[in-house]
Amino acid sequence: MGRIRIDGSGLRHFGDAVAGMERLLVELLAAPVAPRAEHSCIPTVAGVYLFSDREPVYVGQTRNLKARLRNHTGAKATENQASFAFLVGKVDAEAAGIDLNRTRKALEADPDFNEHFRKAKERVAKMNVRWIELDDPVERTLFEMYAALALDTVAFNSFETH
Repeated sequence: MGRIRIDGSGLRHFGDAVAGMERLLVELLAAPVAPRAEHSCIPTVAGVYLFSDREPVYVGQTRNLKARLRNHTGAKATENQASFAFLVGKVDAEAAGIDLNRTRKALEADPDFNEHFRKAKERVAKMNVRWIELDDPVERTLFEMYAALALDTVAFNSFETH
């Protein structure tokens, strides 16, 4: 069986990214904050964003901040586009006794669940959001997880796939 070669440059990249996490968190928390609709200019660049509702609630990453934040807060956004609102809607629907043991598409098609999802999209649209630009996909991915854990947003940032 052959030996696996570990490339030092990849590990250096990872180490450099990890070393910058605290600095990036300070930068994110210092970024301008307002509901998405009140931000004067959301760039079409890659980055990490934070939704807050009095306290930090959800951290995400994207290659296009403008489009992703519009999807998260759009009234017509689907369950995959407004994934954070979908999770908020699931919490509210479960509290109302709605059976959640179905696919995302089946839940979205259910009129009872869809009312919770609609209200969740409205709620998310009113939340404050801030972001920082991060072009490097390794740094973005690591920082999304770091910020979610540091800010204790794990109720909606479980990192489970859907």
